[in-house]
Amino acid sequence: MFDTRTKNNALSAYMLVWVCATFLFVKNNEYIDNDFVKSHTKTALLLQLFLVVTWFLFLHLSILSGFVFLNYGLNEIISIILFLFTFAFMLYGMYKAGKWEYFTIRDFGSMTKTENLVEVAENVEMNEKEKMTLILAHIPFIWFLVYGKYYNYRNQLLDNIIKLNSYSSFLIILIYILGYSNIASVFVLFYILFVVFSSIQIVMKWNILNFNLRYLKDTLSYFVFFKSFFIYLKRYFTAFQKFSVIELETRLKEEQRAKDNIAILSTKNDTKIPSFLIYIPIINIMFCFIKNSKYINHIKNGLAITSLFILILLLNYFYLVSLNWLLLLLFPIFFWIAYLPRLDYRLAFLNDAYELLESIIFFILELLHIAKSKHNEENEMSFKVSDYKEYQKQEEIE
Repeated sequence: MFDTRTKNNALSAYMLVWVCATFLFVKNNEYIDNDFVKSHTKTALLLQLFLVVTWFLFLHLSILSGFVFLNYGLNEIISIILFLFTFAFMLYGMYKAGKWEYFTIRDFGSMTKTENLVEVAENVEMNEKEKMTLILAHIPFIWFLVYGKYYNYRNQLLDNIIKLNSYSSFLIILIYILGYSNIASVFVLFYILFVVFSSIQIVMKWNILNFNLRYLKDTLSYFVFFKSFFIYLKRYFTAFQKFSVIELETRLKEEQRAKDNIAILSTKNDTKIPSFLIYIPIINIMFCFIKNSKYINHIKNGLAITSLFILILLLNYFYLVSLNWLLLLLFPIFFWIAYLPRLDYRLAFLNDAYELLESIIFFILELLHIAKSKHNEENEMSFKVSDYKEYQKQEEIE
């Protein structure tokens, strides 16, 4: 293997654009048909494909060309940056080949010297159900059901797949809403290819392409962070505490609140109406008339969706937004339907908003009650004064 011709073939994969693709089909040639050359060939082809995609999106279709900085379109700036990074990877690949070292796809995501953004979990022991679960976790909106069903049984690997799916789906829909339907279609195509590739790896090779996304937190973590941040600012001016202490305290309170809510809600009444209708806009208004329901937290979440649904329709009526924004509501609808078995689940900050609204309404009603009482007292006093004057007149006449 350690022959100069083998090294030259690996190096030429980065320089001979697309010609190196033929290396993948060469047989019975020991200087080409080996793992070292083919690994560099696959990497080179991926980089060259990335160059073509960058050119197609930002130069041919001129995406983001409307934003101009110093006489350069944003599409040109992004293209230059991506081209430089790609050529840098190519030079690095040639450097690795020159040292007789492998350079594969998993090396692209190197975040630090000890941690990779992308890695391949090989020969993972899985039964048929676990394989199906991982495959379904790749499919947009279906993953919501998987996330909810396996909330207490999922691991970091399943979490990473679901996070990748959710952020990718959200990005594609947002691009479509903003009017770039052709770009959204391209991303959908690439994502379909990725799902097919990952599914084949899971079923046939027992390998899982794992994106290390542990730094992307779930909604509860973001809720705890922001709530802790506001408490931190408040205590800065009173009794200062470290942010880590406040964050831990807030998380423990939320966990305890969830346990207390489950104990209370589990004793309340179930509903004869299919519970998934709680998250169907407009239809879920009928749940407002169901008293003592164990789905009270979900009903509040569903009413929030209805409020957003009506708001988008009103804004569309006045030509301020398009109806495409309704697509974003698919995320909370599917997500919360999957979370229906969790009676304690509530939308982050929503319950706080309801409590604030209730306190404001209570305060206004209290003011109205005080004003009404004062008005009644004034009327009563006026009536007594009027009676007294009438009494005096009557006495003078007599």
